[in-house]
Amino acid sequence: MGLILMQRKLESTPVKLIEDGNASNVYIIVERKLLSNPYELQPSTYLHGLILDIRSIDLENQRKYGGDYKKIADYFRKTAFGFYLYKNVTGNYDWLFLSSDSWRMIRDYGILPEEFLISVKITTAQVENIWIEIYPNRDVFGE
Repeated sequence: MGLILMQRKLESTPVKLIEDGNASNVYIIVERKLLSNPYELQPSTYLHGLILDIRSIDLENQRKYGGDYKKIADYFRKTAFGFYLYKNVTGNYDWLFLSSDSWRMIRDYGILPEEFLISVKITTAQVENIWIEIYPNRDVFGE
């Protein structure tokens, strides 16, 4: 079970916004009401999740290479991915930055910011050295 975020655009910032050296500058957005608010998560909270799907934003690329993206997503479904929470000061959205290790894994397959949509399932968060489950009783879907 967990929080499922469907087809989120991979984006990047020109500089790292999270001081933890293990956070990349590549992120997806998440509705604040679904994650940081109900679980009272603090900035830079470390989370685990899985990649469920990868799609090219370019429809021609998706038609041409969609089978390859499916194979990559199937491979990653078995791999835990790390994310760091960045809480925006304003607005209704927070950013989930990929850990540097997770970013390197997808980057090396050519999955790049501004060109791909990913679907992820967030399953756990580390709060004060204790791992808590995110929506342990049922899957919850982001908007």
